[in-house]
Amino acid sequence: MTDTLHRLPSAGGPDPDDGEHPRLLRRRHQVHRDRSDRRRRRVRALLSAVLAVVVLLGAVAVVAFSPLLAVERVVVRGAAPARSVEVQRAAGVRVGSPMVRVDESAVRRRTSAVAGVASTRVRREWPRTVVVDVVPERAVAVLDVGGTRRVAGVGGRIVDLPAPSGIPVVEIDPAVWDGRPAADGAVPAAVADALVLVEQLPAGLVPVLGTGRLAADGTLEFERPDDAGVVRFGPPEEAPAKVLAAATMLTGPVDLDCLAVLDLREPSRPTILRRRNCNVGAPTVGGPTTTAPRPTTTAPSPTTTAPRPTTTVPRPTTTVPRPAVTVPG
Repeated sequence: MTDTLHRLPSAGGPDPDDGEHPRLLRRRHQVHRDRSDRRRRRVRALLSAVLAVVVLLGAVAVVAFSPLLAVERVVVRGAAPARSVEVQRAAGVRVGSPMVRVDESAVRRRTSAVAGVASTRVRREWPRTVVVDVVPERAVAVLDVGGTRRVAGVGGRIVDLPAPSGIPVVEIDPAVWDGRPAADGAVPAAVADALVLVEQLPAGLVPVLGTGRLAADGTLEFERPDDAGVVRFGPPEEAPAKVLAAATMLTGPVDLDCLAVLDLREPSRPTILRRRNCNVGAPTVGGPTTTAPRPTTTAPSPTTTAPRPTTTVPRPTTTVPRPAVTVPG
C-alpha cells in the first residue's frame, strides 16, 4: 500500500501548493527561477548592445566632425589654371567643413554648369581632400541656322568657344531648331541626336564628307566638296556602324567616280548610286566594286601557222555491176 503525503492547511487559508508532491513543487519553482534568470540575461544583453551602438555612434560622430576629418583642400584636375579657379569656386566646398557632409552630387551639378566644362566627377580622398575631375568642353560642330552660326560641344550644348579648324559645319533646317539655345545651352533633342553621330566622325573623314544638312525629319546627310556626291546617313540610329561604313567606303579602295549618293541608312549594306551620264549599269550594292567603263585596247596577237603533216590513206573501191536494160525498137 502506498502512503500519500499531505500538507496540513495553513491557518491563513488554503495553500495553493496543497496536495502537490514536494519534489514536483521544487521542480516547478526551479523552472520559474530559470525562466526569470534567462529573461534578465536577455534584457542585460540587449541593454549592453544598445549601449555599445550608442557609444560607437558617438565615437564616430566625434571623429567625423572633428578637425581630424575636415576638408583641408579641394583639388581640381583636368582643367586649365584659370578654369580650375572657376570650378573650385563653383564647388562650394569650404575648407574646414566635415568630410562626411560633402554632397558629391550637388558639387558635381554645380561644377558641370561652369562654362567650358562638359562634365565632372567628384570624389573624397580620405582623410582630408576633395577631388574634382574635369572633362573640358570640346567643340564638335558648327551649327548653321539661317546663316547664324553657333559652336556646339559634346552632348549637344552650345558652348562659348572659338570654332577650331577641322570640325564639320551642319546646316539645320529651321523647322527643327530656330537657333536659340535653352537657358543651360542645350539644343533640341533632334539636333543633339545628330551631334552624337557627328562627334564620332574621325578627323580625317571630315574634309571628305564636306557640309552636313539636318533635315526637318531628323535625317542627316553630307554634301561632298566639289559636287562629288551626297553621303546619306539617315536617322542617327546605329551611329558607330554608319561612321565605320562611311570611313570604309570613302577612304578605302572603292571607285567613287560619278558618285551621286552613298546611302548608309543600312550600314551593313551601303549602296552606291551613280550619275546617269556614266554608263555603269545597275546601282552597286554592298562591297567595293567598280562600275565605270574601262578603256579597252585590242592588240593584234602574233599568229604562227605551222604546216601540219597530211597522211593520205587509200580507200578501197568497190564496183557494183549494173544490170543492162534493153528496150525493143
